[in-house]
Amino acid sequence: MHPSIRYTFGIVLIVALAAGRFWMVQNPDSRSESDGSKIVLKESLSETRTHEPTFVLTEDFDLEPVHDFSAWLESYRSGRMEASFVEAGRVLAEQRRSLMLKLTQKNPTAALGASIGFADYESLPEELQELVEQPFTTTGNVLITAICDHDHHTPDYLVDVILEDQSRLKIAPNDMSRARVSKSDLPIQGIQIDGYAALQPQVFQKLEGADLDWAWESLPHGNPDPNADFLTGEPLGPNPLTAVAGGFVFLFSNDETLSELETVLRSFDDLPGGTTGSSILFSEELQTQAKGLPIEAIKNRQKQILINDTTGNKTTIFIRAIFPDKLDPPISKEDLEAQINTDVSGHFENYSYDLTSITATATADTYQLAENTSQYTFNGEGGTNDRTEMILEAIALYEAAGSPEGAIGDFDIVGMVFPRLDSWGSAVGLGTVGGAQSSHWLNGTPSTETIVHEFGHNFGLVHSNYWIFNGTGNEGSTDPVDPAGENEEYGDFWDVMGVGDATRGHFHMAAKNYLGWLSDDDTIRIDAAEGSGTYRVFRFDHKGASGLQMLEVTKSGNENYFIGFRRAFKSNANYYRGAYILWERSSSSGGQPERNQGWIIDTTPESLGERQDAGISLGRTYSDVATMVHITPIGVGGSAPNEYLDVVVNYGEFSGNTAPTVSINIPATGDARTALNFSATGNDADGDDLAYSWDLGNGEVYPNSDTISAIYLVGGTYDVSVTISDMKGGTETQSAQIIIDDPVNIWTTRTSGTTNDLEGLGTDGTTLFAVGRGALLRSTNGQSYTNQAPSGTLNTIFNDVVWTGSEWLAVGLDAEFQSGNFFGWKPVIFSSSDGTDWGQIFEAPANEGNSLIGFNEIASNEDGSLVIVVGDQGLLYKRVDGGDWTKVEGLELSEQTDLGIDYGNGVFVVGGFDFINQTTGLYLFRTSDGENWEDLESNSDLNSNAALDAIAFLNNLFIASGFNSRVVFSENGGLSWQTLEQGNRHRMSTFAFGAGVFYSIGVDEDAGNALVNLVSSDGKLWNTVADGDTEAGNDVIFFNNSFIIVGDGGSIRQSGLVDASAEILATPQISPASQGFSGSIEVSMSTDAEDAEIRYTMDESEPTAGSTLYADPFEIAETTTVKAKVFKGGLDPSVTATATYTKTLAGFAAWIDPFYQGENASATANPDGDWASNLLEWALGSLPNNVDSAPMEPEFSIDLNNGIATFTIHRLAEEPSANIIIEKSMDLANWSELATSATTDTDIMLVLVDDNPILLVPCFLRIRVSD
Repeated sequence: MHPSIRYTFGIVLIVALAAGRFWMVQNPDSRSESDGSKIVLKESLSETRTHEPTFVLTEDFDLEPVHDFSAWLESYRSGRMEASFVEAGRVLAEQRRSLMLKLTQKNPTAALGASIGFADYESLPEELQELVEQPFTTTGNVLITAICDHDHHTPDYLVDVILEDQSRLKIAPNDMSRARVSKSDLPIQGIQIDGYAALQPQVFQKLEGADLDWAWESLPHGNPDPNADFLTGEPLGPNPLTAVAGGFVFLFSNDETLSELETVLRSFDDLPGGTTGSSILFSEELQTQAKGLPIEAIKNRQKQILINDTTGNKTTIFIRAIFPDKLDPPISKEDLEAQINTDVSGHFENYSYDLTSITATATADTYQLAENTSQYTFNGEGGTNDRTEMILEAIALYEAAGSPEGAIGDFDIVGMVFPRLDSWGSAVGLGTVGGAQSSHWLNGTPSTETIVHEFGHNFGLVHSNYWIFNGTGNEGSTDPVDPAGENEEYGDFWDVMGVGDATRGHFHMAAKNYLGWLSDDDTIRIDAAEGSGTYRVFRFDHKGASGLQMLEVTKSGNENYFIGFRRAFKSNANYYRGAYILWERSSSSGGQPERNQGWIIDTTPESLGERQDAGISLGRTYSDVATMVHITPIGVGGSAPNEYLDVVVNYGEFSGNTAPTVSINIPATGDARTALNFSATGNDADGDDLAYSWDLGNGEVYPNSDTISAIYLVGGTYDVSVTISDMKGGTETQSAQIIIDDPVNIWTTRTSGTTNDLEGLGTDGTTLFAVGRGALLRSTNGQSYTNQAPSGTLNTIFNDVVWTGSEWLAVGLDAEFQSGNFFGWKPVIFSSSDGTDWGQIFEAPANEGNSLIGFNEIASNEDGSLVIVVGDQGLLYKRVDGGDWTKVEGLELSEQTDLGIDYGNGVFVVGGFDFINQTTGLYLFRTSDGENWEDLESNSDLNSNAALDAIAFLNNLFIASGFNSRVVFSENGGLSWQTLEQGNRHRMSTFAFGAGVFYSIGVDEDAGNALVNLVSSDGKLWNTVADGDTEAGNDVIFFNNSFIIVGDGGSIRQSGLVDASAEILATPQISPASQGFSGSIEVSMSTDAEDAEIRYTMDESEPTAGSTLYADPFEIAETTTVKAKVFKGGLDPSVTATATYTKTLAGFAAWIDPFYQGENASATANPDGDWASNLLEWALGSLPNNVDSAPMEPEFSIDLNNGIATFTIHRLAEEPSANIIIEKSMDLANWSELATSATTDTDIMLVLVDDNPILLVPCFLRIRVSD
């Protein structure tokens, strides 16, 4: 593990016996020597063993074998060693063995508590030693692997220990008590049995009693000076404390010095990087210290090692492995290298501000493992090969081939990629956590998100999670950080270490700080009332970001809040215009504060948005009453990459604080997609600055202002509220209701000319087709229709139609007749170049019988070069570049499967359900070329027993639904899915979007499949249309500025005109919000409107198109009211934003104000006519309006012998904020300060003596006073 140190020990040991440099620990009563070069065994308890073990169990175990053997061992210690007694002990040990193995595997703390010690183990006969656990003290590599299977029933982390002889011990799942980051050469103590081990959590283990005697006789000494405390180098004293670590004995004067070093070394173990950690204990740097350890220097060195390990270019090799039953590799060498070296490395460069990059080498050859796929699992369940055995086998094959791409040891990270293993369940990737022997597994064709996620583990990060404060058994809680809540692994939807996409989902700011990418200068820790104030926090999720990017606000002890600005997800209003907040749980409650691990929390527990509105939106105060900390975002500003969020943090109980009051003024009614004005009037009896948080019921976040303008994209009845906050815990909320009228809720029936069922709709923007049985209905206005179906298609059922860019394609099914008799139904495809002349171009084999088997949906890419059609019984066909239609094979779809499909952002997404295997029936795939298909189900965050057969790509968003799935959406091409729906389950059959409005039709599964129509402004948060269309429908589309629904019996209904073409300019942001200031204050403005400008005034007049144009932030030095509007050609200007900045007087200005204003108040004025100006009177404690109050004039003298000048300044009282200096000039134009020392400094006299002689004369001297 550390050969150079072992070599040093071996040499020094020989020298030490002669020169006293490296000593064996010798018991004063027993001076025997022992070889210290072997791996030595040790006791597992910190105190002397007794015959009754002490431990706590978390599940039922039969402990009788443990107690029986402990009683036998007590007698054995006392000297009973007759053969029959030893045989009885052997029987008891056999009975105890299986229990100890189970405890070691499931409850390592209990296993350690029940284990025997060193002395007992060494005293046992060999036949009994083989039956009991073996205590040890040695060094080893601790490897922690994150299991990324999104399955809460399996462990999140698996732990291994690799000993010096390369033997491997397995640790209980999730047991990271000794190390939470993979580390090399760690000093470890514990027990091992049958390939499993339980590790003590400490670096050092104290010994007493018989085990102490054993250690004195058996172990080498780790102290350079055996008579000095290992940490301090001071004499040990009469009662030294003995501890073991890594196979050596160390001596300390007392518990305090041991605990101090233990804490320091454990903090090193928590650092990322492969070469940081408590292994420094055996470094030459420590072992050669003559007296004491240079702790601060060692800490600084560890920090530098951290930076070296987490920055720069990291090299990785991926071994492409295959199996006897799966011989096709999932990805080529070229594609994997391009994916990592371009996309993945680019993300790391963005995350790290260009501090880190990744270079990957994939093997040209593939290496066939020995067993079939069923024999490899990530945890070795059922005697299979686990992840470690699997990668070691791949490495051995690669090295046996001569390591053609380079020696394994030359790479920072070693990975393998292999065909999809079903035995791995939903785990698409694994990664060791931290730098020691970093390993990386890719199960199947990897997504960029998976590779980035696993590399995040390799760098030392764990998952980004969500805290469910009101989970099972705690439903009544309203505390977002309720310790009785529960962890949801991967629950942060906006971080790639959760389920965020790689482009926007930067590692959170605390993780970047942990990795050394954000320095301490980029963060501020706030932990006392003195830290209260306003902080400007810049976004952390941009490569070019700089400045303060994290606030660490102490909650209590090692429990904190992290505050950042996550700006990339514009779709999440609370983060885009608010604070991204993480809760760092304390170590006692399961957190890892040394590693900056944080949980997103729901700061709005009263809402139904769960984590979607978890961020602290503008103007809203998050108050932790127990900690007495209040956090309020008050404004956003800046431009990319230096966008910022201003945050007010107030600490304290603020006893006697009076909550503010507020009244609200809103219109009673309004029209959808029309600007409306809202205002509130707030008052605070304490004179506190106020913040305004608006909730208009539409999911948007509005400026922190008493007046706002807003538009509702969809009609309905909305609850509107404003919450006013004094940012110190005092709030008041007032609410009202507004009714928004909307033409989308008004429907007109159109004549279709058919009574047959209509199934689908399609448009190219100017022409609309409604299709059904024997119907290809064409319309150019959505009101009148002409059937273009060719003759002979009366029995043809057209289910869907699409425009590919050069032709129309309609898909469905048709009756097949053989010998004049009906045979069955066959899937068919029809084509038309102009929408008038149609003809069949393809048919699939007919299915005998009456089952309706056909094509149901069709999707095309932008230019029609790839078209994919899906249907009943798992039908899936494609056409490439206008060629033949071919069946897609290899997806192993059930014959009882209905599929849905759509195309967007370069990928086709296909969903469905297996009605045979319904417990895990969800199908979800995507492809960009129709050839390579990615299975998304396992990593989708969807219920595996839910369907997803209605899929649409609308307004840059995939939206889908199906039975038991609600409405879900994906912002990353179908990789992961979310839902904001709560309450009843809506099974929607189709979606449409136009003019800023999303519309969907379907049923409410929890209301007896009652018909329901939903409407949304963002495709995420959906509202029920109370007054809309209530008839059943089969498809909906947006055409000619209206929504159109088709249904059974030839039904066609058309909504009123939506007309959302007029852009509404939102109120600009002025930052900071209204507040007091001293000195000067910087003001900035921003707007989300494109190609718009901001005009402002500072004389309380309303801004016009001729007012000052805002370009850059500006400073204000006097009390000023700033008003601003957004202007854009052809549009009405926005509502006025207003901010008032009140200058607060201090120093001289505050002193002179009661006496004079105007000219007599200036610093140089002398209204009372004495020798002193106003500024001098202030500095010397006299009055500006009393000629007799001035003190004696200053005196000056110079010693002609040495040229030293003395200035005596008389005063009546000292003014602490006055700065008095002496200045010299040669020409009365250029002045410089003299260096002086105060020999007298009292309330009535200040004597300043020149530090240097005045050599150049003549010269001019003056006394200068400044505020």
